[in-house]
Formats: sequence, structure tokens, C-alpha cells
Amino acid sequence: MSQRGPVPEAPLDLAKRSGPGMFSLTDKPQAQEVSGKGKKINSYNIIFMGMITSSVLVIASMRLLNRPIATAEASETISYDRPDIDPKRQAQQERMLASLQNTQTTLNVDPKMLGYTPMLTRERRVDPVSAAAPAPKQMDPAEKARLELASKRKSEFEKLELSGTTLGRVPVARINGELFKIGDKVGEIFTIKAITQRTVELTHQDSTFVLEQHEKGKDGKPGKSSIRRLPPQ
Repeated sequence: MSQRGPVPEAPLDLAKRSGPGMFSLTDKPQAQEVSGKGKKINSYNIIFMGMITSSVLVIASMRLLNRPIATAEASETISYDRPDIDPKRQAQQERMLASLQNTQTTLNVDPKMLGYTPMLTRERRVDPVSAAAPAPKQMDPAEKARLELASKRKSEFEKLELSGTTLGRVPVARINGELFKIGDKVGEIFTIKAITQRTVELTHQDSTFVLEQHEKGKDGKPGKSSIRRLPPQ
């Protein structure tokens, strides 16, 4: 009986060996499956962290810009201790507020009448149309022209002064120190129609006026001339 030595073991093929607790080099690692609930939790965590990060960045930016951070309770007073407010404008606003406060006065009303609204009867009501000031009456154009003409004639009459007349082949009248004959224009609107002793007839449009020389006064100077309108013929 021959003795046999130890039988050499076959080389271990790790690539083919498998079993419980064993692995194969050819096996690919499998990705671990994550349930839907875990995915939702991870998403909420990411959103929450993003919100916190953005809030921190906003607060830091406001601090750098030296701006007040809005709070739930707003201040009732305005603080002027800010570098972006001009001191001159602040002083001007304070003066305006002080002036406004000085000019404001209380109403001189009986306290019993406050909130009292009397009922307006028909007699106490005011018609806005009748209470308004009446409109100025429009003047008739013809009447307006007549008044303007009368005013112009009156102003011209006051300028005329008859100092004497000379009768002859060509009658002449001295008016305002100048000599005029029949047909000459006197002033701006009158024309000499006739010259008689101590009177001169003047015409304008369809009217005739008589300029009369008065007797000399006690000082030897001629009196003021008068003028009258002749009735239409």
C-alpha cells in the first residue's frame, strides 16, 4: 500500500466563488435603494437650509448698507439721527411744524352745537341759482355806441373856447386862439357850419351845436364859452 502525500488544493477562483457572506470580483456594487419618504425628508432639509442661508445673507446686506431692518412693530416717531437726512432740511421741517402749530386755533363753536344737524325746511333751504349774484346785463350795442359818442362829444366840448368872430365877405371865428372859416374842421369831430356874431354853429353827423361867446368878466377876460345842441330840423 503506497502512501500518498497531501493532495494540492485547486487554486481558489474568487471570481466564481459565491455564497452566503461571500462576494465575487465580477459582481457590480448595487445602489442602495432609498424609499420615497426619505427623498421627501432630504428635499425639505435642503429647502430649509436654503431659506436660512438667504435670510442670513439679507440681514448681512442690510447691516452693510446701514439700513434699518423692518420689524413687526413700527416706530411711531421719526428718527432724524440718520446720515441720509440733511440737517438743513430737518431744521426747515421743524420750523414749518412749529409755525403750523402756532397758527392752528380751536373753533369758536358752542359744544352743544357739535354734531347737531338741523333739518332744513322748505323755507330755510337756499336755492343756489337765486342766491347767486345776478349776471351783468348785456348792453344793447346801439345804446352802447350812443353813450360812447356822447362821452366823446362832451370831452371835445370842454376843449373848445370861442374868443371872437369877424363878419365880412369871409366870416372868421377865433377858437382856441386859431382862426377858422366855414367848412373847416375844429378839433377831431366837429365842422364849422355857420359863423354869426358871437356864435358858431358846429356839426357832427346829423347833429348841430351852437358854440356861444360870453361877455367879458370884471377882469376884462372873456368868459367861458358855452355850447348847446339845436333841435333837429
